[in-house]
Amino acid sequence: MVRSVSSSPENPAVPDYSALVRFFLKPLLDTPDSLTVDCESVPSRNRVWVRVALAAEDRGRAFGRDGRTLQALKAVVGQAAVVAGQRATVEVYGERSQSRGDGDRPGRSSPRRGPSSRSTPRPRRRDQQ
Repeated sequence: MVRSVSSSPENPAVPDYSALVRFFLKPLLDTPDSLTVDCESVPSRNRVWVRVALAAEDRGRAFGRDGRTLQALKAVVGQAAVVAGQRATVEVYGERSQSRGDGDRPGRSSPRRGPSSRSTPRPRRRDQQ
């Protein structure tokens, strides 16, 4: 059986995951009204799923550089769940931005190419010969 999670006066040990995520992310967003947080739990397995939906233009700010902000959010929610005797999973959803490249890796429109990816060496300039 899946239930919506919220802290209640009867069970104060269950954290309010929705409020925790909102507290963490709202100051970072340009459009905080677009933030949607949904929490579900399976009491028999002590599992909690926290689903976060953002506007496309806010995804980069919420993820942070190299995903560090999102990793920190997952760590905080995970530790709050451990204290409550649960396991938490944080999933982020949002509109896909049309300005990005192929979408495989956020923020990167073409694959990286190192010096070894060239099939032929560059021709030398005359002053270098």
